Amino acid sequence: MSEPLFLKPVFHEKLWGGRLLEKNFDYQLPAGKIGECWSISGHPHGTNVIENGQYHGQLLSNVYADHPELFGNPDSKVFPLLIKFLDAEASLSVQVHPDNAYAAEHEGELGKTECWYVLHAEPGAYLIYGHHAKTRAELRKMIETGDWEHLLRKKYVKTGDFVYVPSGTIHALNKGIEVIETQQSSDTTYRLYDYDRVEEKTGEKRELHLQQSIAVTDVPFKEPVLNIKSEKLGSATITTLVEPPISPY
Repeated sequence: MSEPLFLKPVFHEKLWGGRLLEKNFDYQLPAGKIGECWSISGHPHGTNVIENGQYHGQLLSNVYADHPELFGNPDSKVFPLLIKFLDAEASLSVQVHPDNAYAAEHEGELGKTECWYVLHAEPGAYLIYGHHAKTRAELRKMIETGDWEHLLRKKYVKTGDFVYVPSGTIHALNKGIEVIETQQSSDTTYRLYDYDRVEEKTGEKRELHLQQSIAVTDVPFKEPVLNIKSEKLGSATITTLVEPPISPY
């Protein structure tokens, strides 16, 4: 292949989304509160269409399956990554994702380890990142009694920060943050708190997944120690922010 693949982005409306992806990146957004742009995706909930070259009009997921040589003959049976732009005009739900083993058994897909590069953060913006429970029993009690003030850990962020979110980490983007998210190709999210919000279309509170959240959360929380490395390659500098262990599916 002599040219890169250009992909048609997939947009997802979210209760917490806004319109900044249109303003800041010149995307032609559909109507509504657009929270996510799936810019590189082979996931069935939003795989990209190729817009150029020999494979014009084909789905990225199909080309990956039919022509693994174009992607270096990887071990993963499914396109392994999902790259998103996220616009949090309001706070996302507090959530956690399973690892590969749990997700394969219960959801039939990859687990979800992800990371965020903060494109913009308003002054005072923070993430929910980790928790203060010392044991799983304490975690369960604090979740079931709604003791969010003492359970949830805050992490203040600024533009240019990088945050690694392994599976098993309680987390949430909060209002006033835009990120580029690199994650495993998974759409499995377990919500444990959503501020008692309701969907505008249904008038119903969004589903929570308390038992799954308790089962997959790492206890106690330990913030990952990053070994950020830079190396020169000709006139370019390559910076490696994280190298997570991701098993093929």
